[in-house]
Order: sequence, then structure tokens, then C-alpha cells
Amino acid sequence: MSFLTRSALFANSSLRNGAKILSAAQQKRQLNVQEHISYSFLNEAGIPTPKFGVAHSAEEAEKIATELQTKNLILKAQVLAGGRGKGAFKNGLKGGVRVINNPQEAKEIGGKMINQLLVTKQTGAAGRICNKVMVAERKFPRREFYFAVMMERAFNGPVLIASSQGGVNIEEVAAENPEAIIYEPIDINKGLTKDQALKIARTVGLDDHLDTTAQMLLNLYDLFVKKDALLVEINPYAEDAGETRKLLSKDLPESLICTKFLSNISTTYILLTIIIITTNHFLLFSFKANSVSKHQFSSSNLDTFWKRLKIIHKCPKKNLSKIKINH
Repeated sequence: MSFLTRSALFANSSLRNGAKILSAAQQKRQLNVQEHISYSFLNEAGIPTPKFGVAHSAEEAEKIATELQTKNLILKAQVLAGGRGKGAFKNGLKGGVRVINNPQEAKEIGGKMINQLLVTKQTGAAGRICNKVMVAERKFPRREFYFAVMMERAFNGPVLIASSQGGVNIEEVAAENPEAIIYEPIDINKGLTKDQALKIARTVGLDDHLDTTAQMLLNLYDLFVKKDALLVEINPYAEDAGETRKLLSKDLPESLICTKFLSNISTTYILLTIIIITTNHFLLFSFKANSVSKHQFSSSNLDTFWKRLKIIHKCPKKNLSKIKINH
């Protein structure tokens, strides 16, 4: 029985018999964390992100914008909900993600976001309170790529997944053009090697950034191992002004996301996620963050999760002939 299968059986058993398994100490955990924590995870792993800061007041937002020393800025409400860019605050301010050009705008608009209720398509009419905002550099990617490391039943261990078609819905890429997705099985005893990382970087077309991309992939695998994850995903890994930078990633159902953040390119708002779903504590894992709230997976959530892995990565053995595997 594979590790992933054992995890699934444990999760389903916990849903049915949680009180018996965990007794009175059972707790519910929300697997979402706010986007600035996602940035921090990446930075700690040595993966570059846009510079950013978190403000709890209008004055702090102004100070951070000044320290970033750029006119290309994004101001983002830190609320655990999708659709923030198209949302609206109950005080009349439109948009939980705003392009700003100077510290004065950061102070003015940030002051209208903090301690206000943001209503989006996911919050319902009641909205959710915005206690802080994130001020970040605005980036303009030239090319976008997809990278992920996941525990895969079909390979009985971790696999590195890559594609030159990043920045779009990866499920659609897998369905319409499966040849565009590359799979590189990883020996769990050896870990991801430098040669494997270089090969993947070359295959997706990052010849001008081989060493940089290879090191990013090695760091991504280290993050995967240290967080005891099932899946860590970057979509897209973007080339910006001649330098490859991790910018943003795709949207998924909130119940499947451990880290989630939002970025903006020009006037298009793109939800950004990194998925870190623990194996040892599938239901109970909680990042050490002040913003953790209560949540528990439902059976439908788990079904959706396993379905997603199957759709994206074509993991059933009967479909392995359709998968491009590097040896």
C-alpha cells in the first residue's frame, strides 16, 4: 500500500471516527494561511518573490511603500477569500487588490481597507474583516512556467512536474495537451538531484537560466520535504525583466489550499496559491500563524482533492502510457 493511499485511508477514518481517534483533544484546523505567509515560506526556502511588507494601519502601509522604493506597487487586502480583486468593501471602496503608484496612495487606500468588511463571491453578503494589508512590488512577467513536487501513487514516491505552459489552468493543459506536462520521478532515498533539476529546466526552455532554475527546483523539493507535504505547486514561475522570479500561482478550492496569495499583472487579477498539504497531520496540521481559523475537511472535499490529483497528473496506472516521463 502506497504512502498516499495510507494517508487517504487515515483521513477518511478520521472523518468517520475522529472523536474516537483523537478523544477530547480533537481540534478543527483551517488549512488556509494568508498570502504574506506564503511569501515568507518561499523566501525561507530560498525561492525569490516580489518584495513586500504587511501593514496594520494606513501609516504602516505608507512606510512600507516608501521603503520599497518603486512606483510599481500592489496593495492587497489580507482576507481569506477568493475574488478579492473584484470584491468591494462595505464602506464603498471597490476592489480588495489595487494598483498604486506612491506611498500617499498606499496610506489613503490602505486606510479604507483596514478594519473594514470585504465582500467577494466567496464571503457571502456578510463579508470578512480585513485586519491588515500587504504592500508588494508589482511585476510584469515575460514568460510563465509551471512547477510542482508531489507524492504520486503511480510512482510510489515523489515526482517533479513541470510545464512551459504556466500561468493558466493546469487541469486544462493536462486535458488538452498532456504532452506539455513533464514528469520526473524522484528517488525518495536520494532526493532530487542537480542533474535532474538541470534537465527539467532545459526541457521547459529555461536554457538562459539553467543554474538559477535548477537551484529553485532543489529549494522547492527541500520545502516539500521539510513541510512533510503531499503537494507543493508554483504556477507560474515567471521570467521578469531578464530575471526568473516566482510571481503567482493558480486558484483552487479553499479547502485544498494551505497557502494562498494574490498578485496583479497590469489590470488582470490572478489568484496565487502554493499547496502544502501535510501527510502526517492531514486533518490537524496548522501553520503557526495568527490568522488560522476553524475548518474541517468534508468527504466531498477529500473526493475533490483526489480527483484533482488524478486529473492533473494522470496518475491511474491504466493511463501511464499517456504520460511523458523523463528517464
